[in-house]
Amino acid sequence: MEFENFAIPLMEKYNGKIIYRIRPKKENFISETRELPYEIHFMSFDSKQDLNDFMKDDSRKNFIHLKNESVSSTLMVLGEKI
Repeated sequence: MEFENFAIPLMEKYNGKIIYRIRPKKENFISETRELPYEIHFMSFDSKQDLNDFMKDDSRKNFIHLKNESVSSTLMVLGEKI
């Protein structure tokens, strides 16, 4: 995806990285209540502030249209390693 060519280096600027990029097949789901995703990304940032700074970065606005043109929806789940 063209968006990732911009987003990944910007994420790294804010201590972020992609841990997993998964393209699951229908048979990988045991049950579902929503449309199945084409791709799933697990990303990590050193802190919530780093994530917030990444999301607010002005240069991100210059290429966010690439994401909006290629992604039908985003579900963000914030978690913590335990």
